[in-house]
Amino acid sequence: MIQLFGRSILPIQLVSWIFALACIWLVWKLAERVTDTVPAWAPVLASASSIWLFHYAIGLRAIAAPVFLGAFALLLDRVERGAHRKIALLCGAVLGLSIYAYTSARPRIPSVLTANASSQSYPGTPAC
Repeated sequence: MIQLFGRSILPIQLVSWIFALACIWLVWKLAERVTDTVPAWAPVLASASSIWLFHYAIGLRAIAAPVFLGAFALLLDRVERGAHRKIALLCGAVLGLSIYAYTSARPRIPSVLTANASSQSYPGTPAC
């Protein structure tokens, strides 16, 4: 990217904006999985207007955290619905990449496992 755009902050900003758009798409897909009553524009508008998205869109490490969290949540939902074993392995790989990409994501593991266990204990409770 540096050879294409030169030595400026533009390559970092472009990659950050790609991650930001991926985050908006993941929030939209998560909202579709949770409920059918929410119109499609609501999660897109809510995530696109989030102050956190604009705050995190200036660095690669910080903007990677919500993308990996959204991807992990979508894959975990597919695994809980009885997806193929390869999806479960991909879910674990995304969780590992999130820790590698952003080390502050380490507390995510116990919180996700606790939420997952509580949702299995109480069948009416949605998973994380």
